[in-house]
Amino acid sequence: MKALLLVLALLTGTAQAQEAVRASFAKVHRLSGAHAVLVVVNTDTLGWTDGRTVYLSSRLDLESRIAREFIAAHELAHIRLGHQAPTTKEQEREADEDAVRLLVRAGLATP
Repeated sequence: MKALLLVLALLTGTAQAQEAVRASFAKVHRLSGAHAVLVVVNTDTLGWTDGRTVYLSSRLDLESRIAREFIAAHELAHIRLGHQAPTTKEQEREADEDAVRLLVRAGLATP
């Protein structure tokens, strides 16, 4: 089944910031197989998910490309792995590992 990407709303931040965050999410989302909606918000928390929607901060445009892609992959991993908030330390570790595997498979990072 193909991954579904719906950019629900780009709520805040400059157009350039929104595009940087959206592009990083779209790149890893295509490869993740997860079904998710993206909402870009103006918050200090860089990313989180409720199990269906990934919320990424417009402030991620201040981070490096690989940092944006890792955070997007990490939140998509929570969805792929079926994690529900609040997550445990073990679930956070699993999401980190899944995100790294995805980025390596995609050629966006090296092991």
